[in-house]
Order: sequence, then structure tokens, then C-alpha cells
Amino acid sequence: MAEPGGPHSRDEFHEMAQAARQRILDSGLPFPCDEDLGPASRGAETKQRILAVAITLCGERGIEACTMRDIATEAGIKAPAIYNHYGSKEEVLAAAMEDILGRFFWGQVASLGDFPIEDWLEQIVTRHVRFQLRHRRQADASDAVLNGPAKKDNLPTPTYRRLVGLQRDYADLFCVLIQAAWPTADRTQAMMAGFAMAAMCDRVSGWHNPKGQLSIEEIAERQWVLARQMIDP
Repeated sequence: MAEPGGPHSRDEFHEMAQAARQRILDSGLPFPCDEDLGPASRGAETKQRILAVAITLCGERGIEACTMRDIATEAGIKAPAIYNHYGSKEEVLAAAMEDILGRFFWGQVASLGDFPIEDWLEQIVTRHVRFQLRHRRQADASDAVLNGPAKKDNLPTPTYRRLVGLQRDYADLFCVLIQAAWPTADRTQAMMAGFAMAAMCDRVSGWHNPKGQLSIEEIAERQWVLARQMIDP
């Protein structure tokens, strides 16, 4: 592969990718920790169930059509009990969005440092696909909320700004990795390719058949082949 042209060297692109990754890690999201992997308390299990239900209902029904009573009912608790954990629909939705995206972005970038930066783009694409398929319903619902027109009105301002910033940093990480791998691309071309790759990963759950012949790993590998062809046909 030829050396990247334009105003930046390969090393500079790699430094930019490191910086984008670090901004995601420094975002303030509630990333999973070791304690999350062990047995959870009853209260923690209830909160996690509330978060999973909230993001799913708001994504599938629409934020305005979802009530605290709906969330409580689907979570298997009495309606007043949900207020022991969250004070409003906006509060539970914000916590739910940060929870699912914390899990997503932790899986995307936390261990990237274990790989050569030349392999980061493949890791990001394949990890994105795996997450979408392993957490299909919540992932689709969070995408609907994150990309919906009502998110600014229904999320606390700090949460809204954090999530918008994460979208920007994730797009920037895609962009600089593509520029490092695609020598003749300018930033606009790299951004377009990055958006196309991310959209392809997001939409995989819409056509993948869980009972089909291909495993999640095989789907992830084939999606990477398609993504790679966008920048090296």
C-alpha cells in the first residue's frame, strides 16, 4: 500500500486516531467495569432491567408515546417503584442511552491499543457488526433515539451534548483511519466512506437472519470485506 499523501503523514494520522479514541474514553460515559461482570445485586438488576426496557420502548414506540408506567410495567415492577430509581422519563432515558452507548463504545475502543493502528479500522467495523447482532433490539432502539428529531427535547442538555460529541468523535475516528489506509482520499471522501461503513454496520440487523447459515463472526468478516472494498476496490 502506498504511503498516504496530502498534508498528513501516516504517523500523523495515527496520532489523530489515538486522540479521537482517547476523547471517546474521556467522554464521561458510564463504561463497564470489572464489577459489572460479577453477580449483580437485586437493586442493580432492577435498574438494569429498567434501562433495557426504557431504551427499547422509547426507540420502538417513540419517546412521546412512552410513559413511566409503560416502562415499569414492561420491567415487571409496580409503577410507583420506578421512582425509587429515576425521577422522570427524561432521566431514565438519559441513563438508558448512556448505559447502552457506554457498553458499545467500551467494546469499540477500550482494547484497540492491543492492536497495531493499521488494524483498527477492521476491528471497529467487525466489533460494530457483532454488537448490533448480539444486542439487536437495544442497539436498533438506541439508534432510533440517537438519530431521532426529538432527542434534543427529551434528553438533559449535558447528556445530549455528550452523545452528539461522541457521534462526532466516532465519525472522526473512522475518518482518520480511512485516510491513513486510503492514500488518495481527501477528508470529504474519507468522511463519506466512514458514514457509509457505519450505516452498513448499523443496518446489518435489518437483514441478518439469526437462524440463517452464517454465524455472527462470519457476517462480521464479510461486512469487513465489503467495507474494505469501499477504500481499496
